[in-house]
Amino acid sequence: MILTASHSASARTKNRLREHGSRFTETKRVQSSRTLGDCPAILVHSDTSEWFGWLPLNEITIAQEG
Repeated sequence: MILTASHSASARTKNRLREHGSRFTETKRVQSSRTLGDCPAILVHSDTSEWFGWLPLNEITIAQEG
């Protein structure tokens, strides 16, 4: 999937996408993540680096799935 940061995204989210590219593979989605402020989140693995981690769904746009 291709992800982009929303205009209101946190510096953390923008940095992760800048550091690890825009192409990711989805591992899991949750309705509420305590570590990200109780918002829906997605666990992704970068297709271009070894990084994986959680991103808040309200801070990203999924441009292409699959």
